[in-house]
Amino acid sequence: MRTRTDLSGGQGVTTGSFSGEVTDQEGDPLPGAVVQALHEPTGTRYNAVTRANGRYDIFNVRVGGPYKLTVTMTGFRTQVQDNLFVKLGEDLVVNFKLELQTVEETL
Repeated sequence: MRTRTDLSGGQGVTTGSFSGEVTDQEGDPLPGAVVQALHEPTGTRYNAVTRANGRYDIFNVRVGGPYKLTVTMTGFRTQVQDNLFVKLGEDLVVNFKLELQTVEETL
């Protein structure tokens, strides 16, 4: 997890953002994964879908936290990162590496 700070002067900035990359265990990008940021104190949800390069952006989120980020994709285990806090004007980079979901077969 890294942070990038907006160096545009900050005039009028009242929010922050999340960005990052979702990959499989081999490091290949996973397009179409759903990333949800939940601002736990208010229940506000922000959503994004990863692009062809596996990257996502969630802009204009409330400053503070805690936030819980959840990534889901068919065929992969859901992954969660929680207790995240966003500062004013910050782009909090949160990357995910998803594991294949095991299939149980009953005869």
